[in-house]
Amino acid sequence: MTTHINTAFLSDLLTSRGGILLTASFFVFLFPVSGNILARIFNILACRIIYQRVSFFYAVLSSVLLNAIIIIPTGLLLWSYHNLCPWEVMYDLTILIFCLEYAGFRSYARRVNAALKQNNLSLARQILHPYVLREVSSLSAMGIAKAATESIPLNFISGWFIPAFWYMTAGPEAAFSATFITILNKAFNPKQPLFCDFGRLNSLLYRAFSLFPVCLLFFILQFGKRAGIATGCAFSSMRSHPYCLTGMIIGYMAGALNVTLGGPRIYEGTKIRYNRIGLKTEPAPVHIILAFKRMRNAVFITLLFIIIGQIAWLL
Repeated sequence: MTTHINTAFLSDLLTSRGGILLTASFFVFLFPVSGNILARIFNILACRIIYQRVSFFYAVLSSVLLNAIIIIPTGLLLWSYHNLCPWEVMYDLTILIFCLEYAGFRSYARRVNAALKQNNLSLARQILHPYVLREVSSLSAMGIAKAATESIPLNFISGWFIPAFWYMTAGPEAAFSATFITILNKAFNPKQPLFCDFGRLNSLLYRAFSLFPVCLLFFILQFGKRAGIATGCAFSSMRSHPYCLTGMIIGYMAGALNVTLGGPRIYEGTKIRYNRIGLKTEPAPVHIILAFKRMRNAVFITLLFIIIGQIAWLL
């Protein structure tokens, strides 16, 4: 009797949203899954439409039409797959495996770190570029280390925390929508002068989807070392960074690692000056790995809280 109860409880746990998220996370911990390829395809498509600076009205109209052309067929495919999928658990699991990313970030951090240690700046820039979506050809070794250290928490937000949060709170369709908006935001990055108006709609949607996940991540990060100093840097950075939530997370990471982040960067030949964030020490290659470990721990703590909450709900 006890064995039957334990088996039934384990089955309920594994088929719950928390259990499915844990299973999908375990899969993406082992195998790299990335939306960067889709982002690149959509970016090329947008460049065919917006190949020079145009009026605000034309840019916004083109953005709405292109988003509709991409989103409506994708929604129909998702609806068809839901109807054809024999099990709800399989449907949820495949959606999450598409949405979540982890192993790619681990490989990215290790490869950039290794390239910098070998003083192979060309290779380091090549690995870095898909994750920062800005010009990297002129970056020094320190600039590459800084850009990579900044990009680790930002990519974890879009690649794990946003889909995980929306899956747990609103289901697989919400997780898929949030991930798709993230991909479109990367493809039509409004920091690039060509997409400053065209990408504004996707940027606003991305900020809306990222608000609560970023707040959750900020809470989870409080369990790490140097949390007090890092939190002070985070709140200071919120006031100086043009995107307050991004500034908060980058500022926290700068304080936690005892380095300075931020500063000027180049998008399509245009230099954008951001304030420096954090403390005075310039990042080194080792800080890329330390940033990854900090975010890895945040993922594990989040999963632990989710599983504990799921078990308490089922008991």
